[in-house]
Amino acid sequence: MSYRVMTERKEVIVKLVNAEAGNWKVRLQLDKAKNLASKGTKIVLGGDDRFDENSFSDPLKIVRKSPSYRELAMNLLLIVRPIR
Repeated sequence: MSYRVMTERKEVIVKLVNAEAGNWKVRLQLDKAKNLASKGTKIVLGGDDRFDENSFSDPLKIVRKSPSYRELAMNLLLIVRPIR
């Protein structure tokens, strides 16, 4: 997991990559984030195989599967599915 706080844009960006075979349960605690917006964006990427990688010859192996939007809370429980 990686994250970055963009203070000038008032954003918190969290990247989770699950290359395992099963789902992950992840709890994000954002209670120390200042001025957090009430809405957020979740972008889900995936491929056909968990070992897929994008390359110059095949740049679309890992692509956006479906964006979904959710209400933000200070504590979130996320189910992170494998990239498939």
